[in-house]
Amino acid sequence: MLKDHGAEYRPLDPETGRIEDVTSLTHIISTTSDFPDYEAAVDHYINVVRPSWVELCACRSKLANPRQFHPNPAFFFSDVIVTCADIPEGDEEAICGGVISMGGQSSGPLTKLVTHIVALTLDNEKCEVALKKNLSCKIVLPHWCVCDEKRLPLESRLNISQVRRLPQAQEKDRRRSLPAAKPANLIH
Repeated sequence: MLKDHGAEYRPLDPETGRIEDVTSLTHIISTTSDFPDYEAAVDHYINVVRPSWVELCACRSKLANPRQFHPNPAFFFSDVIVTCADIPEGDEEAICGGVISMGGQSSGPLTKLVTHIVALTLDNEKCEVALKKNLSCKIVLPHWCVCDEKRLPLESRLNISQVRRLPQAQEKDRRRSLPAAKPANLIH
């Protein structure tokens, strides 16, 4: 498949089991980041991607963004594209920066590629559009992005189908809130 689309395959050196000249490559296809030349590849800005990247590129007939296909488990948000809805500017920057640092991406507008909408309430245009169009993205609270063992685990995300409108907490506040993350609301 690689050669059919103009790529050149270079096998590992059979004697050393390593890449002969990392700096001459543009991409390394691997299911893991646990190989001897990984650090050298990263140091030389060589894209290390999972095999699914090749399949997507072939399907689209153009190069896909390699960022979402990194095999390093430290980049566990590599399949996540977030957009924020009515989040204060500083918090939005922190959320997007955190997601990007863990391998994900951020998007200003709500697009079909967005996987998660970060919102405090459902009373905003992005959430309403997602609900109305029954988009497959998830609506999550801001603390979902904090993936520290001391805090909320990664699995604590709300499926858009499980978001329900709660009764108003106060008469003056007519904004509907997202449900709190409780075991009944978790996706496993």
